[in-house]
Amino acid sequence: MKLKGFTMAEVLITIGIIGLVAAMTMPTLINNAKNKELEAAFKKQYSLLSQAINHLQAQDVCTHTSCIPIGMTMLDYFSKIYKINKRCDNMAEGLPEYDKWCFPKNQNDSKYTNFNKTSSYLQTAAFDDGQFYTMDGALISFEKRVTDAKVFISVDINGRAKLPNALGHDLFMFEIVNKGPVGVLVPMGAEGTHLSDESVYCSKTSTNVMNGAACTIKAIYDPKYFTRLP
Repeated sequence: MKLKGFTMAEVLITIGIIGLVAAMTMPTLINNAKNKELEAAFKKQYSLLSQAINHLQAQDVCTHTSCIPIGMTMLDYFSKIYKINKRCDNMAEGLPEYDKWCFPKNQNDSKYTNFNKTSSYLQTAAFDDGQFYTMDGALISFEKRVTDAKVFISVDINGRAKLPNALGHDLFMFEIVNKGPVGVLVPMGAEGTHLSDESVYCSKTSTNVMNGAACTIKAIYDPKYFTRLP
């Protein structure tokens, strides 16, 4: 029996179909891989931050918002816990190196955006009271507000120089909330945190510049969070 071979036209059509399917599916596969990478990095940094705060308490360092050390003092304490690659206090404001690695002091930072990427900047007043890089490339920042003594600790899980640089994607906020005589690390968006209104601060439609701040609680407890990023 004689077997019939494929014609050149049939081969080209088959290759074209395969190419079309690949073109349609590859972006989704790449996006899923990136989101998985963000999820793994977030979980790692959340665990390390929690351990760091617990370590401070074990060393009798104040974690209550009335007396928690912030800024350079906090960097000194954290340098005993983390392997610090770079401290941002060692770089003068305005230098290109500072702009590359660190949040500028109290500015509208055009290198960052909000959760649904409707903002052309991020206000850095919530991130600029002390910053350092870990050996694995995460940027940790501290803020203690003068008006109400609220304390924020934030982490850009892959650093300022690497995208997406968006709240709720690779930049996550936590708050120190007082529990009796001590302060504990609480994911922003949890009940009692400063930015907990999901309709404003973790929304696919809100244009608020801080939209994404309250997504930290979802990133921890929603198993599908990173697959649904806007």
